[in-house]
Amino acid sequence: MKTIKWLKFLKLVLWDEGVLQKTANTLLIVLTILALIFTDLKEWPYWILVLLMLFIAWWYFTFSWAYKKWKGELSSNWITRYELEHGELPSLPSFFIKWGMVGNYTDGQPVRKGIALKIASGQCWHNLDPSQQEQILELWEWLGKDRRDYIAQMKRMLPPGGKGMTLHHKR
Repeated sequence: MKTIKWLKFLKLVLWDEGVLQKTANTLLIVLTILALIFTDLKEWPYWILVLLMLFIAWWYFTFSWAYKKWKGELSSNWITRYELEHGELPSLPSFFIKWGMVGNYTDGQPVRKGIALKIASGQCWHNLDPSQQEQILELWEWLGKDRRDYIAQMKRMLPPGGKGMTLHHKR
């Protein structure tokens, strides 16, 4: 599992962000300039050592930047975060089953695109913790739908004239 996580990280850093190509281009330019300037100097091994140290420092900062970016992408959605960290899709938390929020799903199975997420009633929504509400909306988005549509459908299900019954969601 950890191998999959690191392979995805290296793919993100080296391929998706173009770090490998940028490094090769930069190194070629620097080596050409140094070769032109220091061709006749006896200290060329020292300059190569300095160049190597600069190259290592550049790679370190590039990887630390990419790792921070990768960690930021991990926190975007609980499903994709779990998938990137463990190499497989998670199963739904128990409150989805408890509140009857999903159809076409068996408890303990990994999530899949065919899950039918039901619209929560106002009472159900207010009884959920904010983190649970966010998990519902993130699952809705993972299924390829807009979270605003989910909230709008919940509002349409509220009884008419209920001024005290408003839905609030903090993002």
